[in-house]
Amino acid sequence: MPKPSEDGTRVAMRFPTVTVPDIDQVRETEAAPVGDISARLDAVNARAAKASAAFDVSLAAARASALAATGSQIESDEWAEAQIRLADLASHHSEGRMALADLDIISAEARLARSPEHDLLGLMDLQGNLAASLDEQARVLSDLEADIGL
Repeated sequence: MPKPSEDGTRVAMRFPTVTVPDIDQVRETEAAPVGDISARLDAVNARAAKASAAFDVSLAAARASALAATGSQIESDEWAEAQIRLADLASHHSEGRMALADLDIISAEARLARSPEHDLLGLMDLQGNLAASLDEQARVLSDLEADIGL
């Protein structure tokens, strides 16, 4: 088995833009400070709420377009309009997924920082609620896509 420094040399030779630290340089690092969790959670919640509201606003138009496109040909104006509306809806859904990813990062950092259990349980509740909401949005999107034959 090659020595760690030999592995680093091989990686650097195969991928010249990759910098591989010598094993002696690698040290155990401390967890990054979590900072003000409540402020970060407020920002994530605002992002998720904005995405959810935008999804809800766009949903009626997407449903109407999907209904109009049901059974139409791919090259029809109705089908193209439905694609645009579904893409808009999917964009809002993705923004909500990004908020969930941010929440996951905050949760991981809080665990590494050994935050109090009640904070961790609160984070888990927020993650669960947001994930359930996003799962419902994904189901709606899937149903609309099925309506137009995707």
